[in-house]
Amino acid sequence: VDGIGGCELLLEQGDNSDLEVALAPLDTEGFFYDPRSRKPDFSDARYMGVGKWMDVDEAVEMFPDQEQAIRDGIEHATDLTSNPDSEKRWVADSRGQKRVRVVDHWYRKGGQWRYCVHTGTHKLAEGISPFRDEFGKTICKYIAYSANVDHDGDRYGFVRNMRSSQDEINARRSKGLFQLNTRRLTVKGMTGGGINLERERQEAARPDGVIGATVTDPNIEISFDDAAKSAELQGQLAFLADAKSEIENYGFNPALIGTGVQDMSGRAIQLQQQAGIAELGPFLQSFRGWKIRVYRAIWNAVRDHWKAERWIRVTDDENVAQFMAVNQLGIDPRTGMPTLVNALGALDVDIIIDEGPDTINSQADAYDTLSVMAKQGGSVPPEILIELSPLQGSLKKRILDRLEQAQKQAGQPGPVQMQGIQLDLEAKQVDNEKTRAETAKIMAETQKTGIEAGRAVVETQRRTMEPIGVQGG
Repeated sequence: VDGIGGCELLLEQGDNSDLEVALAPLDTEGFFYDPRSRKPDFSDARYMGVGKWMDVDEAVEMFPDQEQAIRDGIEHATDLTSNPDSEKRWVADSRGQKRVRVVDHWYRKGGQWRYCVHTGTHKLAEGISPFRDEFGKTICKYIAYSANVDHDGDRYGFVRNMRSSQDEINARRSKGLFQLNTRRLTVKGMTGGGINLERERQEAARPDGVIGATVTDPNIEISFDDAAKSAELQGQLAFLADAKSEIENYGFNPALIGTGVQDMSGRAIQLQQQAGIAELGPFLQSFRGWKIRVYRAIWNAVRDHWKAERWIRVTDDENVAQFMAVNQLGIDPRTGMPTLVNALGALDVDIIIDEGPDTINSQADAYDTLSVMAKQGGSVPPEILIELSPLQGSLKKRILDRLEQAQKQAGQPGPVQMQGIQLDLEAKQVDNEKTRAETAKIMAETQKTGIEAGRAVVETQRRTMEPIGVQGG
């Protein structure tokens, strides 16, 4: 399979006067392109297109005004084919049916992309590309990409890197199976005849063979060389395991498919997934660039071809659906003249599209931690677990509303009431702490005053009890 993928832009008539923008998978079997192109996004290609066999009636339905030209081109342009196997079977099984080769050829000329639909002998349609980029330049309707491009210009995906490993796996397994089904004999004492070597070799290979049935010389000894053969077999199996390990590195590890990560934290799961997609890096980078080009092409096509009034559903809240009118006819308040409100061709907006959660947020870690605490008997309110769970926002709201309603019916306070009660308790606790602090302060001051008074009494008593000195003669 060629390492090329992509899609083609289509314009189809909608339910109103506008043209609707549609996408179709790229027919990689009939796809052809400029062989001088070397870039993965085909930005340097001068032409590309699709050619395939069609029934004459189907081609006439597509181009009714060119019926005669289509019928004149029956069985022509057989050399404008890539000859895939499916096309060969279709042609071989459709003998007697009238078919025509239709080629949708897009090419760059004079700085513009043009198209020409032909049968090899007649032009069915031609013109300038109706698709443009954000700068007003025409673009090709085929938006293709390839994962890798080698030095010869051949495009391939990451599967080609597995071919050498797969060949080694097949060779090692075949060699190991051969060694398991054969045995080597060691013959000693053979100087001439006395043994039928071919017969002994056949008997050794049989599961119920008889060794030594053809020996007529008593000096001949036959033994099995199983030690050397076992060493060779172990070497083949070791190389087989190494080849399997190499080819498994290209695939998805258990973390990417969600197995074996039940007891891991969010950060550990993220590291495991990053290691698992390391080999897919070039492919994912090309694929991401292709998606961005497709999104931009769709938006630019919508701006060019949506002319009628439409209502677009815009939502930023899961519980509120908002609708915005585009291309709506209104009155300019400054001039009083009719004008278009939110004309798509004049909008200057940023469109941000998230591919998906590429990191594990802290909410998942908190949910895992609280879940473990709840299993071990910890007091974790169910409202908190529901709020941190990976459920949808609308489902979370319904569950929380039912829990609150059930608590009200049972006479128990709801989460909001519980929060108010908790705040009141905390305020009372603060007041109690303040009162205890003031009481302790008063007691300390009283104790200090008592100590100072006691010291004064002791000092007075000491002074009154001092002896009066007597003067001698």
